[in-house]
Amino acid sequence: ALSWRENGAALVWAVVILVVCARVFLYPTRQTVWHDYGDAGRAWIASDDVYKLDRGDGVVRAMSGFRYAPIVSVFLAPFSVLPDSYANVLWRLFGIVFFLGGLWCCVRECSLACNLTGRQTATMWLLIMPLTLPSLNNGQANVLLMGLLLTAGAAVAKERWSIAAGFLAGAFLL
Repeated sequence: ALSWRENGAALVWAVVILVVCARVFLYPTRQTVWHDYGDAGRAWIASDDVYKLDRGDGVVRAMSGFRYAPIVSVFLAPFSVLPDSYANVLWRLFGIVFFLGGLWCCVRECSLACNLTGRQTATMWLLIMPLTLPSLNNGQANVLLMGLLLTAGAAVAKERWSIAAGFLAGAFLL
């Protein structure tokens, strides 16, 4: 059972996520990098160049903000068919689910190894929030990337090598 401190930390996280998602839904073009991801997904659907390279005169003069492996654009395609308000929210929720899930796995392993109290665990959850909020707010892939790495780390701690390799492969694509 979670302590009241841990429940309080979970409530703070829930409120922050709700506020970010509401802001993004209402203002889908402000403070976001989703347009790069959405453009890449739409380009893949249209069989277009996801990197938007301009090969005029044999020199690459322009490039989009999409810097990931081409397979990532395939993954982004389902998000990109939605209106930007919905896609922005779903993209952030997808990343935060992976991040919080990975963090939860790592905190659980750390709590078992270090005998952390409920207060220490709640403090850890709250101290991580200011570090995560800018990337979550902008919709950066960093949130998803950290979730993949944290989950891989927890899998390594449990010697679940195949699971760790799968999550690391996803991280390498980003």
